Amino acid sequence: MNDQMPPAPHESSRVLPPDESTLKRARTMIFIGNIAGPVSLFIGGVLLGTVGLACAAVARRNVASVAQREGAYQPTAQAMRRSATIAMVICLVAIIVNAVTAIMLFPQVMAAVQSGNFAGLGLGGATSGATTTWG
Repeated sequence: MNDQMPPAPHESSRVLPPDESTLKRARTMIFIGNIAGPVSLFIGGVLLGTVGLACAAVARRNVASVAQREGAYQPTAQAMRRSATIAMVICLVAIIVNAVTAIMLFPQVMAAVQSGNFAGLGLGGATSGATTTWG
């Protein structure tokens, strides 16, 4: 009667080996880096790109230590290191594009703020007149 029932799945907490835990955290950070770079081009700007770059850089650093050790996790860690490097490049390109765009638009934004005419900041400069469909 000393046989104990195994715990229910929600009650058991599996403790991961250190290398597997490191790779799991790095996988999440690489995913954040891969998503944050392209999304920062549309919303978020330089700040979101910087967060993605930081996540990818930390993931690459953590994975590099596992990739250097011999073991079962080495091939996975090497592949993840390449993925982290790609995420870093994606985020760097997004940061550069966002920064260049901000620098190019800054004079126009300042002129619009000083004049109070914000209509010129739109992409197409929508007009309402006889040329519209409903005109």
